[in-house]
Amino acid sequence: MKPNFQGISISHRTTTVVDREQYALDAAGREQLLLSLRDLGGVQEALVLSTCNRTEVYVVSDTLTPADLFSFLCLSKGIPSTPDKISHYVGLADTEATAHHLFRVGAGLESTILGDQQIAGQIKESYQATCDLGMADTYLHRLMHTLFFTQKRIVNQTEFRAGAAGVSYAAVQVALEAAQKFVQPAVLILGAGEMGSDVCRHLAKHHPAPITVANRTPGKAKALAEETGIKYLSMEAALSKVDQFPIVISTVSAPDPILTLQNTSRRMGPQWIIDLSVPRSVHATVGTQENIHVVDVDHIQAQTDAVLARRQAAIPAVEALVNEGLAEVHQWQQQQMFSPIIKEVKETLQEIRAGELARYLQKLSVEDHSLVEALTQNIIQKVLKIPVLQLKAACQRGEEGPLVDALRVLFDLEKDTKIHAKS
Repeated sequence: MKPNFQGISISHRTTTVVDREQYALDAAGREQLLLSLRDLGGVQEALVLSTCNRTEVYVVSDTLTPADLFSFLCLSKGIPSTPDKISHYVGLADTEATAHHLFRVGAGLESTILGDQQIAGQIKESYQATCDLGMADTYLHRLMHTLFFTQKRIVNQTEFRAGAAGVSYAAVQVALEAAQKFVQPAVLILGAGEMGSDVCRHLAKHHPAPITVANRTPGKAKALAEETGIKYLSMEAALSKVDQFPIVISTVSAPDPILTLQNTSRRMGPQWIIDLSVPRSVHATVGTQENIHVVDVDHIQAQTDAVLARRQAAIPAVEALVNEGLAEVHQWQQQQMFSPIIKEVKETLQEIRAGELARYLQKLSVEDHSLVEALTQNIIQKVLKIPVLQLKAACQRGEEGPLVDALRVLFDLEKDTKIHAKS
């Protein structure tokens, strides 16, 4: 039977960040939801994905509906499932449409930043959690591994994930390129707002040398430092030590520049300052110093615009790869539908073979036994070849039902296990 794969999607396309926060799940919350689904009757498989931009729940179930899943998610979060919240989610009730949505998410086609590279790792983490709890079976395993293979093809065959399309991530790329000119250079990040926090999180994953964050509100810098495993300073202390950092990234918007000749001219060696602020936080005179290289937000934005243009151009190729992956899953599903009848026919032929061999092997020499074994096995394989090919072709046309019925009649197989691909 075809699996009833369905789900719900709550994302930046359906609601605001304030509303999305209600449904967000950390690792413990995701595990608890999976455990609850596992204990719920009628759920064979389940996957829960929760990122900053989306919370999605997928199940293979013959009893639940997307509305049930939404109510179940609300229950797990302790929030009322009221009628006004219906617009917060998109219900995915059809197996093919649900799989298509998941593949688009995994490809980065549904991300706020087109081609987002983080989503691949987030989906793998969610799948691992599903596997750890025994909530993945034949369909989900096949679907996810085909998705992972499709993701690799997108990376290798298109420019959809090349470069950095987000300002904060692009700034980190510039910082990492600058870091190659030094030996384990310390980095100072000024500002712990949304942009500064993004820069910290990205950089902490890729830069092994010391990173320090500073903020006007020290508590916010401390919390971000504890989260990412870096250091923190007060803004006043950081500005007094700017010259000690080979790389500085500023996300602080202020009426007047906070990086001036006064706190940068003491720098003896080369220094890269990446200014992501509007208004700019670096005074125009700072860049006149021979040893200081200033990269402003316009330069970063130009890079991201070029990357996004390439990604936009790659969308048709990405969608084609997604469709190929889904077609492979669909073909596998069809083969799963007729494989039981082929197995039954093969077992019937093997019984006939075994009976005939029992009659005639005793009349043959020992040396001929292995030859006859191989010969009769090859005959069975060749007899089955044409029915298998015909069933595959019939499945592609959606006409396998009559052929399955004919095989059952011809080989006198049991009717109670009758397979209908469209059931």
